[in-house]
Amino acid sequence: MACYPKTGGAAQICSSNSMCELDPENNNNPPEKVCSEGWIELEGCSGGEVICIKMERPIKFISWTHMMYECDSIGGFLPEPSTTNTIQFNLLVKSYEQLYGETMVYLGATDVTHSGSWKWLNGGTEAVAVNDAKWTKAPVPAENKGCMAQVSTADGKYVDVDCEEDSSDTQVAFMCMAAKA
Repeated sequence: MACYPKTGGAAQICSSNSMCELDPENNNNPPEKVCSEGWIELEGCSGGEVICIKMERPIKFISWTHMMYECDSIGGFLPEPSTTNTIQFNLLVKSYEQLYGETMVYLGATDVTHSGSWKWLNGGTEAVAVNDAKWTKAPVPAENKGCMAQVSTADGKYVDVDCEEDSSDTQVAFMCMAAKA
């Protein structure tokens, strides 16, 4: 969670219960922004890594691969929910749905190189096992869908999609992620 100054000049700090409150000792020094202008900051109050999220209007008829290039062109990568607070990420997806209706978010995981072994592209770690309950239905290697997405109405569960096929039934969220240490 990023805390920014409220009106009146007093800076905010994160309290132990993860809520923002005014810091009476710091009236003039708001916390330094980590993410570039136009990116949303997600972070825990304990500090550490900050995750920057870029969100824009949804796109129709875009493939997972094309969206990966779009994120790369602005200095980011497809979202990897496991690298941030999953609750915060799912809230972002739900808020996107509130604004634009049912939306699919392409996620940065694939099993293209090793069928059935899903890996996050940016982190290189295992994303989720094929038989994990995080899938709406277990991916079937014979279907040749080697890329991961999340549909806003699926309660945070993953779906496998064709990496090269443009979306047609569901609009795709323009959502990219960048990590800042």
